[in-house]
Amino acid sequence: MKKIVLTGGGTAGHVTPNLALIPRLQADGWEIHYIGAANSAEQELISRVPGVEFHTVSVGKLRRYFDLKNFSDPFRVIKGVGQATALLRRLKGLDCQIFHAHSPFNSGVNAALLARHLEIPLVATFHSKYWNDAYQYTHSTVAADLMAKWVVSFYNSCDAVWACSEGTAETLRSYGYTGDITIMTNGTSFKAPTNPDELRKRARAEFHLPQGKKTLLFVGHQIWQKNLKLVLDRSEERRVGKERRS
Repeated sequence: MKKIVLTGGGTAGHVTPNLALIPRLQADGWEIHYIGAANSAEQELISRVPGVEFHTVSVGKLRRYFDLKNFSDPFRVIKGVGQATALLRRLKGLDCQIFHAHSPFNSGVNAALLARHLEIPLVATFHSKYWNDAYQYTHSTVAADLMAKWVVSFYNSCDAVWACSEGTAETLRSYGYTGDITIMTNGTSFKAPTNPDELRKRARAEFHLPQGKKTLLFVGHQIWQKNLKLVLDRSEERRVGKERRS
């Protein structure tokens, strides 16, 4: 049977694309293995999927704040690379042909080192405004510029670079990246429900939402880069405007 190894951790947003792929891969006859951290979101979600074997490795974390663990995490990443390499060797018959990285940091470094070790191509996706992240938490343009240089150096080491939109690609170019970028738009396996009214009724009962009141559902990582300020500002404008009319 053909074997494939998936990985993706951190928040569930890095796991759900794999959850969408797994049914199709299983239908096509793939034996699926998943590499992730112990006691993590990916382990909780993937463990619910029948027929997928989960393997744990040591991982680090990109913290946007000072923490003593920031100094020890690089060693956890190195340990994780060794564990992942040994795991791939144990999966007999697995002939890796390509790696995909979704981050230029811990998981990206893992993927880059493994790809170099196995002499296979590395594709990486760019999706975040890392300069803004660095500046927000350090208030230093020097630190933010260093972050951008690190990001560019990582993507320069990749064989192919993807971005989810032209705007995202322009952000990477503004950091100084001059290579080719392929626009790979986001996809989803979500299907519109056939009973939306029933689902709304159940949601109102479960979350105690008042009847007749409009409810805004935000789905995603709760950080400013997700345009939360726009949502909050417009909500406040509607509230103020309604009070004035009344």
